[in-house]
Amino acid sequence: GAIAVAFYFGGTMPEWALLVLMLLAALVCGAVWAVIPAIFKAKWNTNETLFTLMMNYVATYVVSYFLVVWVPSGSSALGKLKYGKLPPLPFGNQYLLIILIVLALTVLLAAVFVVSTGLLISSKLDKEAAGDSYQQAQQIAGLSDKTEAVEADTAEQTLPTVPETEPTAPPETEPQTVWVPATVEPDEYMEKLAQTDLNALREVNPDVVGWIFLPGSQVNYPIAQGEDNQYYLDHTWDNKKNIAGSIFLEVTNSPDLADCRSILYGHNMGNMSMFAVLHYYANEYYVKTYPYVYLVTDEGVLRYEIYSTYRAAVDSKTYALNLDHRHMPSFIQMTLDESDFDTGIVPADTDRILTLSTCTGDYETRRVVHARLVMEEVEVKNDPLPTETGSESVG
Repeated sequence: GAIAVAFYFGGTMPEWALLVLMLLAALVCGAVWAVIPAIFKAKWNTNETLFTLMMNYVATYVVSYFLVVWVPSGSSALGKLKYGKLPPLPFGNQYLLIILIVLALTVLLAAVFVVSTGLLISSKLDKEAAGDSYQQAQQIAGLSDKTEAVEADTAEQTLPTVPETEPTAPPETEPQTVWVPATVEPDEYMEKLAQTDLNALREVNPDVVGWIFLPGSQVNYPIAQGEDNQYYLDHTWDNKKNIAGSIFLEVTNSPDLADCRSILYGHNMGNMSMFAVLHYYANEYYVKTYPYVYLVTDEGVLRYEIYSTYRAAVDSKTYALNLDHRHMPSFIQMTLDESDFDTGIVPADTDRILTLSTCTGDYETRRVVHARLVMEEVEVKNDPLPTETGSESVG
């Protein structure tokens, strides 16, 4: 690029302007050459090392072509150009300025290398620290294989004495219907997750609202909810500053995860921790192999069925907040329409929807996975108000 500018525009403009134009042309041509393997890597996942090595041969033929164009005599030697040269310094030889510029660039690149190496080391240490933190969380929650099961306390408790009174018939109440998570046959994951001790985790951090587990992945983490959606981007569940952050609940959602739709966020980490595995759900076979998301909340162990996954714009309706039952039919239909493939599962309007979200490498889209919790309608009777002669509640 720079040589072409010097060849075609040399002598037509001031030397300083020609040098600036040569620099810009070199930058543009270098950027275009770098973008080509980047596009192939992004769209077709080609091997960037082999691709760039092969492009060296292409570059050789491109240069040979222009030598033929610029030197019709066929000598294939361009020779020294009259224009586009750096001015000599008033002292030293004519190459001193070039030597000083190369030396300055070398020092700059060395500094960039040192800083980049430091950042890589810091990132590696952060990832290791995050791994230790979440392994500790599993031990505290009672989910680690190395942690012995805590035996239930069977000590006798003294109940308060209930005064003897004439029994009073409770007032008549009309039964009401409520929607609760449907009863499912527990699988091996649900049985193990039933041991999760959320209260023990809350002794370390009161922001813990639950636990999430995705089979076939590293996702076996506590869920936190902060006062905003920023804090847990760079803090682990135990409030330690770390680039891995936490799996955290959208701040506008109810902490019991009982909203019509709840959103969980997590980073796309290079070591496949946090929510990096969400990108695997773009593969239909992977979803068929691992079709469930498991949550532990104060309600118990909940098993969600994955029904939709796709790449969503950050300003799309996927991230609409404060949804209620009026919005769910259209929201569910939108997630079905956007899905990369048909899972065969169509949520009912009464089902709870869980959205898992992670970054994709750009600032405008996210990979999302939607799952449903089947709900069922049950009849309950209102508890009558206690009478003055009623029994004292046991805490």
